[in-house]
Amino acid sequence: MVVPTASEDFAATLFKELSAAARPDTELTLASLDRGPASIESRYDEALAAPNTVTQIVRAERDGAHAVVTP
Repeated sequence: MVVPTASEDFAATLFKELSAAARPDTELTLASLDRGPASIESRYDEALAAPNTVTQIVRAERDGAHAVVTP
């Protein structure tokens, strides 16, 4: 999962929730942005996050991810 914010706190909370719901044979990895908004509050924040979100998705797929989702 790629979290489209630069907030590690949100990413950690989301990872705990997803881990509890995942099948036992599912390996989850989570990436937040290196640079970007701390939260998405407007279309402006979405626009700021978009380039780095796409970069993280490409990295995940390059590294062998079978699926990539963003919340």
